[in-house]
Amino acid sequence: MTKAMLTYDGAYTIKLDGHAKGSEKVCTAISSLSFALLGYLKNAKEVETKKSDYQSGKVDIEFVGGASAEAVFKMFCIGLLQIEKKYPKFIEVTVDIKA
Repeated sequence: MTKAMLTYDGAYTIKLDGHAKGSEKVCTAISSLSFALLGYLKNAKEVETKKSDYQSGKVDIEFVGGASAEAVFKMFCIGLLQIEKKYPKFIEVTVDIKA
């Protein structure tokens, strides 16, 4: 199972741990969202990436920025929550946003 911790407390933090064993399509969906996010962060001039670690079964990303950072974080959260809703045996998502 993939465990996802998505937090905001002055910086946006995304931590994914584990594999979605037993579902290649869930693994592919999670990886696709993660690669898209990393590509965005690499190219977005208005977002500062503080940490960007991507390994098999583990993602650790931290970034800051204005409205575009918030938007891409929300998109990523919504994407993972949609996967969790359809495939709860393979991914568990926790979102913690502090104002």
